[in-house]
Amino acid sequence: MSFFHTPVISEEIKEIVAILSDDEQEINLIQVLSEETVPDVYEHFNQLKTYLTQPETVKEICQFVTRIHDDNKKASRTACKLLSNNKNLIRNEILNGIGKEEYFDIIFSKFVEDDFEMSSFNANLCARVITKFLISNLSKTTISYIMKKGIKPEKFPLLLIGQSSALLCTLLDKCKYGADFGLYFKENGLVNVLINAFSGEYGENAVEVASDCIEHILLCSINTFLDSFYDEENVAILVKYATDENNPEREAVLKYLIPILESLLKRYITVVYSEEEEIQNINTPITRLICQELNKFVDVIKTNQELDLINNTAGSIQPFGMKRIRVVSLIITLLFCNCRSINKAFIQNEIFSIFIKLFEMYPYNNILQSYIDQAFSYGLSGSQDKQFCIEILKQCELHKVIPKWYFENRRLVEEEGERPAIYAGFISTFGVSLLKNKTKEVKKFLSSEESWKKYEQSITEEYQKSKKSDFISPNDVIFSNDNDDDLFNDDDEYMDFDDEQADNNNNNNNNNNDNGNNEDDEMNDNDNENNDDDDSSDNNDDNKDSNSMEDEDDSADAGHENESEDSNSMEDEDDSADSVHEN
Repeated sequence: MSFFHTPVISEEIKEIVAILSDDEQEINLIQVLSEETVPDVYEHFNQLKTYLTQPETVKEICQFVTRIHDDNKKASRTACKLLSNNKNLIRNEILNGIGKEEYFDIIFSKFVEDDFEMSSFNANLCARVITKFLISNLSKTTISYIMKKGIKPEKFPLLLIGQSSALLCTLLDKCKYGADFGLYFKENGLVNVLINAFSGEYGENAVEVASDCIEHILLCSINTFLDSFYDEENVAILVKYATDENNPEREAVLKYLIPILESLLKRYITVVYSEEEEIQNINTPITRLICQELNKFVDVIKTNQELDLINNTAGSIQPFGMKRIRVVSLIITLLFCNCRSINKAFIQNEIFSIFIKLFEMYPYNNILQSYIDQAFSYGLSGSQDKQFCIEILKQCELHKVIPKWYFENRRLVEEEGERPAIYAGFISTFGVSLLKNKTKEVKKFLSSEESWKKYEQSITEEYQKSKKSDFISPNDVIFSNDNDDDLFNDDDEYMDFDDEQADNNNNNNNNNNDNGNNEDDEMNDNDNENNDDDDSSDNNDDNKDSNSMEDEDDSADAGHENESEDSNSMEDEDDSADSVHEN
């Protein structure tokens, strides 16, 4: 069996080779390019290889990439494959040929000529060829050409239109390793082109390409451009485009820009709590600007999309929409910035109240419910702003809503024999988040509601019951942590225990230190006594040797007896083990 793939030679290829071998016959390049297997097999035929690497033929191949000849897209695709496959024969001619700049002028005609019109089909073919040039033996030559005359600054928007993001991302990668190449694009305004793409001026494809490139810059930390996207002016423009209701590509902008804003925002998520009361005093631009426009983002998640119903095992349901999911994710990321002014903005915009309504409206959307669960878990027990938890409780009346959901779900299971609600787990986590919050203000607020007292009592009884039984009910999942007993203790008890434990530890440490000092003194005394006994022990060595021989013989006999006893005891253990397995 051969490890090398032998290409299949079609009859058309054989015919083409036969024509090339006959000096009296002429062949047209379009006839060769119409056969799609030419890029795979041409190196196996000297006549075909010689024909395709001639300067005039290479020039025509480049022209087929930039234009469709006689409506023959197949020929253009084959020309693209010849220039971008892994065989370097034709690219070597472009690299070493006398008129190599002429080849580049044809490939870059979209960016060089002022009035050159190119279809999206050919634009994608050209982008594929240029991308291959940048990562092949033509890399240095291509970069030099681009900086000299290849892509003029006024032509930068063409990198976003009618093609994928592969070419521009490859150019950005080259900027990462070439300082001059990166400065060429930065100083000529590539960042502004990427940002302005979200205005919707260049169409949806440009929005998608710009989004891919910015995410590539952030993910790969391309330092040449990275700082530009944390600049306050640029961030303000991005937020403006994201919240502009009149944006001609608003749907695409929300789809692709929101994840970028979230990526920028995650840089400033911190565990350090900020007491800053006013939004305008927040020192990070992205956090401040998003917070100032928070009401516009909230309007997006409040507005119902007219989406088609989805049929699943639960029946026909109304989808929430991924666009709104992305906005919810952005809002929750803002919450995690851990700042008092942001917390106040959440309360003012009644975001938690909206979350509760969405939770009830979309009971089958696990992604949405997971995000809402994160927000409530943070607000009820994770935030260092204790008043924030009280405000959430007042706004959402969770001390009434959670018992209502809990007992209704329990009634359906126990009385009507139905399955637990699909969001029962989230109900439990909401309750546990409150149970874990042990501030006096929260406890006082919760104790004012009778339904909450019944809920807490029921949860406690279920937990105690589950500890006595091997069976674990679905509600016991909420107590799966090692410290679940702490949910039913008071803060004062923890403090007393901790203080007492700390005192005991200190006393034990002091006793250990005293004992250690005494042991060191005793060891020093023993060392001195051992030194005095060394001389006397030498005189008794001969007598001990003779006696030790006799003792070894006796111990050997005793050892045999012990072995028989050990074997008997092992048999007894095996019998007892068998009896245990039977029981």
